Amino acid sequence: VSVYYCDLISWMATLDPACRAFATTLDGKDLNTLSLPQGALILIGSESHGLSEALIQRAHQKVTIPRFAHEATVTGQVESLNASVSAAILCAAFRRR
Repeated sequence: VSVYYCDLISWMATLDPACRAFATTLDGKDLNTLSLPQGALILIGSESHGLSEALIQRAHQKVTIPRFAHEATVTGQVESLNASVSAAILCAAFRRR
């Protein structure tokens, strides 16, 4: 895994145009229904603020981890996962493809 500390919008402009960027949002497409590429850029925001609108606009696709709720105990209104947990789930999904 490569880790970069920089201005992401500027850095993304230097990437190969074939590199697909996926922005994690609550209103994205279900991760399990997408055809995921072999390599990609996954953008994950903070748990409280998410990604900036500028980063979301630069992404090729908005994606979300589907929410599952047990009807007897949870209303299905879960807002978000911990960012590191989300990253692990997304990386595992992309790796399986």
